[in-house]
Amino acid sequence: MNKFINQFKNFRFKGTVIMFLIFVVLLGFVLLFEKKRPTKTEEELTGEKKETFTVWDINKDEVQKLEISYKNQNFKIVKEEDKWQALKSRGFEAKKEKVDEILEDLVKLEGEKKITEANLADFGLDKPELKAKITLKNRKQFELLIGNENPEKTKNYAKRSDENYVFLVDQSLKESLEIKEGELKK
Repeated sequence: MNKFINQFKNFRFKGTVIMFLIFVVLLGFVLLFEKKRPTKTEEELTGEKKETFTVWDINKDEVQKLEISYKNQNFKIVKEEDKWQALKSRGFEAKKEKVDEILEDLVKLEGEKKITEANLADFGLDKPELKAKITLKNRKQFELLIGNENPEKTKNYAKRSDENYVFLVDQSLKESLEIKEGELKK
């Protein structure tokens, strides 16, 4: 009887090991082939072709001043020598990394779906939620107005102040431009 019990215990252990090995093989198979499966893009899922375009052609190194206005916040950030100075009631040196991050978002900005002959009020652009203005060393200015969210709440309507069309920008742009003084202070 003891021999039968020992063989049974030995079989349970071997069975557990075999089941564990089968599990590991199946897990490896799933991970290997699931990672290689291509994912569908939003364009493929909706069947709509995105019409993206570069909003403007700006060299980040040519930027002399950045102004951001939203809600009750107004920031004017000026480059003096190689440092960014924020000019508020009390001026302070701004974090170069934060200013560079904002400028990178703005100079590489891509828009989507140009809407011509638009009523600005329909898109919240008659009284924009946010304004961002870039002034270059040669004093040329570029201003971006950001208005309401789109119905899907994934993008915001935007407009260049010198153009007549409205377009969509990623909502993350508005979020990155809504800076707080503490995020900017060095």
